[in-house]
Amino acid sequence: MSSSLNDFTPLEDVGGYLDILARLDIGFEIEWNPEHVVNSTWHENIPLAFWMAKILRPSVFVELGTENGASYMPFCQVIKRFGAPTKCHAIDLWKPLNKGDNSHQYKFDLVNGHSELHYQGFSTIHRASFDDCVDMFDAGEIELLHIDGRHSYEETRHNFDAWADKLSREKGIVIVHDINVVWESENFGVYRFWDGMRGKYPSFTFAVGAGLGVLGVGNGLPGQLQYLLSSDNETKLKIQTIFGNRGLNVRRFAEIMLQGKSLSWKMTQKWKPLAKKPRIFRMNSFLRKIFRGYRWLRHGHAPPSAP
Repeated sequence: MSSSLNDFTPLEDVGGYLDILARLDIGFEIEWNPEHVVNSTWHENIPLAFWMAKILRPSVFVELGTENGASYMPFCQVIKRFGAPTKCHAIDLWKPLNKGDNSHQYKFDLVNGHSELHYQGFSTIHRASFDDCVDMFDAGEIELLHIDGRHSYEETRHNFDAWADKLSREKGIVIVHDINVVWESENFGVYRFWDGMRGKYPSFTFAVGAGLGVLGVGNGLPGQLQYLLSSDNETKLKIQTIFGNRGLNVRRFAEIMLQGKSLSWKMTQKWKPLAKKPRIFRMNSFLRKIFRGYRWLRHGHAPPSAP
């Protein structure tokens, strides 16, 4: 029995996912991987952040609590990729969290160096407290605010209240990290803050990993973001599935890259003392090829043909 094109029907939109993809205008950005890969609980949120930055294209983006740049850099990556006229500001004290903690300077140098190297034209790093930076911005100037400072209910609430007047009344979006973390012994109260706020504004709860809350405080948001924030619970669950599945892939990607960094460092330390000895020249050449191949996978540069 022969078949013709008329015998075939279009792809069935099982569960309405194709309609959701179209309404949200999700494109190739959901398949991108972060260029700045560090240890973090933020990896699952990156596809959602990529999409949000593409749709909103904020004039000003401010992050309260940057640490090693796991969340700040993906926003900068998309803004640069799309050529959006956004000014980005990362604010953190980068000071020791407890006695004996010496990682703060390394994290600051990491963030500041990556920002200067890749996003110098639109990214500014502020080593200061959140409160000290509030008056740097005009009322209604900020269109995207990310709150990820200390995680007690009181401090999270204070940060929101202190910066609320700076949010755009038209395109203002607030995102809050760690809304899934219930850790009373460590005074984690972000989830309590989120439970109190999500009923006051149009909101979207991304309950994957540590969790990310999205609040729509502006009344003139792009239609795609309005759809995200105003959909019924069933649709929001499907949206979470779309971004969550891709977010888990980003986490796996980050784990592989971080394992590669660790392995390359260990191999470098092991073979460095022997690198100048002729009898191991072949092995040394082989290792250089491995390291250059790793950099190619990491940064997208074609590996050289010669060692």
